[in-house]
Amino acid sequence: EMRTPEGRSSKRTSALYASNYNGQEGMWCRGINAVGFDLCATCGRDQFTRPTTESLQYFHDQGSNCFRLPVTWERLQSKLGSDELDLVDGVEETVEFITKTLGDYVIIDPHNNDQGLRFNGEDASRSDFVKLWK
Repeated sequence: EMRTPEGRSSKRTSALYASNYNGQEGMWCRGINAVGFDLCATCGRDQFTRPTTESLQYFHDQGSNCFRLPVTWERLQSKLGSDELDLVDGVEETVEFITKTLGDYVIIDPHNNDQGLRFNGEDASRSDFVKLWK
């Protein structure tokens, strides 16, 4: 029998857990979207607002242990097809604050707000996207 983090029995949770979970036993991901690096996706690399450490700390204190960090592709790499990351200021610091200071998990989500597979307004290829993860 599976139990939710609050201790309630849940057959639905059990089925979801059995089909999707392959990690640390007993670990539940509860969290929020830490938006900012994804805002104004068509504005280029410099116009964004990073999530504050205060807001991340607040949600951690409320029980969050996972933070989805949406970041536009252009703010992860400055050149399409590059084998290297070129993060805008604040991304690395935000990831380190979540993982090292808070001891929580982060899900980095290359996110271009319904633009599809595009980089700086231009069509990109799957191989370009794969290079982002090398």
